Amino acid sequence: QIGAGSFGRVNLLRDRRTGVERVCKSIKIKGMREEVLAQMKKEIITLQELDHPRIVRLFEYAEDLQRAALYLIMEYMPGGSCDELLRDGRRPCEDLVARLLQQVLSATAYCHARGIVHCDMKLENIILTRQVTEREASGDRPFWRCCCCRHHCAEPVDCKVIDFGLAAHFVPSGPDSIVQFAGTPAFVAPEVIRVMSGGRAFGPKADIW
Repeated sequence: QIGAGSFGRVNLLRDRRTGVERVCKSIKIKGMREEVLAQMKKEIITLQELDHPRIVRLFEYAEDLQRAALYLIMEYMPGGSCDELLRDGRRPCEDLVARLLQQVLSATAYCHARGIVHCDMKLENIILTRQVTEREASGDRPFWRCCCCRHHCAEPVDCKVIDFGLAAHFVPSGPDSIVQFAGTPAFVAPEVIRVMSGGRAFGPKADIW
């Protein structure tokens, strides 16, 4: 077990055939509010629609009615979030920030082309494939490209976007059409906040904010 919360736990698994590590999210749905359960099932449906190297993968899921639980087999991302990286006191160098930003924008463009707005883009929802050392964060050590013999090349640091529970659909060629208030208050775009007071619908640009 590598994590636990009020609705369930997260266990680390290893495929016996390939040795690849995965995580299993076990979610207790007994007593869960209907809107929360609907949001979880909506995220499952959204992840099934997406197949991009910079978006976390959902491999399998099952609903056990007898045990009143959902089980999700997902990609294992051991590096923690970008939010944790900053809270640990490490300040990523410009090269690392540029690399991660390019990957997030690639995932965002992919979603928008398929009519999906994430609606909750923030550092906590950008997960790293591995831990970043202080030396790598400072830029003292090349971490994502081959370098000269003065340094040891490290495994690349990549990121993936997670948490599509608040995602909304829209018609890419049509006008802005999303009227739900969704997201974390400190990160939402102004047009999303205006929806609460009867403002116009918003669209994919809200993710860029």
